[in-house]
Amino acid sequence: MFICKIINLKVIHRMVYWIFDSNALTDLGTLTILEIILSFDNIIFLSLLISKLPKNQQGSARLLGLIGGLFLRILFLISIIWIINFTNSIFFLINHHFSIYDLFLFFGGFFLLWKSLMEIYEFINSKNLKNKICFPSFGNTVLQILFLDIIFSLDSVIVAIGISNYLSIIIISIIFSVFIIFIFVDTISKFINSNSSIKMLSLVFVLFISISLILESFCFYISKKYIYFSMFFSIIVEILNILRYKRSINKINN
Repeated sequence: MFICKIINLKVIHRMVYWIFDSNALTDLGTLTILEIILSFDNIIFLSLLISKLPKNQQGSARLLGLIGGLFLRILFLISIIWIINFTNSIFFLINHHFSIYDLFLFFGGFFLLWKSLMEIYEFINSKNLKNKICFPSFGNTVLQILFLDIIFSLDSVIVAIGISNYLSIIIISIIFSVFIIFIFVDTISKFINSNSSIKMLSLVFVLFISISLILESFCFYISKKYIYFSMFFSIIVEILNILRYKRSINKINN
């Protein structure tokens, strides 16, 4: 009994020791910022999925999706080392040895590719379909949010493991980032859906991400910083065009 108490005290001490470690606190701040930045693609697709639901269901879907995604991300964090270690080849195809990790990237990227292409097709043909309004089911939307959260969190979880050795720090940074996403996702969603050009850019951005995941499963790596840079640059240019257009409209009206 006494030995068990000593072991429990050691475990508790190890879990809270980082609070008094300045380097660990720096890791916490860095990880939180990185989690938010790396979750940008997740925020975009979350906004696009929720916007297709009826107005009275959007808040509930957003809450369930983010909370469910939070728990899944933590479970995924705990099991990611197990997934990463499965890099041994399980079969050979097209001059490439595939592992479980590669298959995860391939099927996740393929699903995302299919989903983004369908969204782009529906968006392009929205004028022809405006008389056929059909809302997706609430449960189906939440499940898609949860599934995509796992795919999008893959890179952020791997980065987190590389930065910090404390599991508790990584979990806290994930909780902080999800909380911040929850605050701003509604604003981002409204902005994307009120500007059709921004919405199309967002869909193309998700399309590029899906292609990069598929290529990565074949060991062809495209740095996400190039995708992020091109996306941010395009959005800034488009925002400037929107502001210029609104000012010209105001001048005409005045």
